Amino acid sequence: MPPYTSPQDIRDAAYGITIPPGGEVDASLSGLIDKAERRLIARVPSIPARVADGTLEVAAVRDAIEDIVLRVVRNPNGYSSEQAGEFSYRIDRVTASGRIEITDADLVGLLLPVSASTGFGSIRLGVPSWRLP
Repeated sequence: MPPYTSPQDIRDAAYGITIPPGGEVDASLSGLIDKAERRLIARVPSIPARVADGTLEVAAVRDAIEDIVLRVVRNPNGYSSEQAGEFSYRIDRVTASGRIEITDADLVGLLLPVSASTGFGSIRLGVPSWRLP
């Protein structure tokens, strides 16, 4: 399985957060990326084959992995609320767990499109002669 993203991609996507470069930080990010990729492919096993045959863009997979990893980077302890003086806010529990979790929003661009129904054939309808005028 080829890597779909790198620690530098995570840094570039981390708007408003400064993630320092370095061996230990890169190792932690690489571990999170690997775990996110494994869990994402466990949910959508067709990802590698579809990337290989060109029906799924690597950028779509990279975007999903970046979002998954950045949720952990932004909230590593999984806080669900915070208060500072009179100001307080609560973070969504699902996305603020501090764990690598795959949400439905992460899968939107990765799932196979639902094919349009081709119908079920034709039906011959007839009106009984006693109902005719």
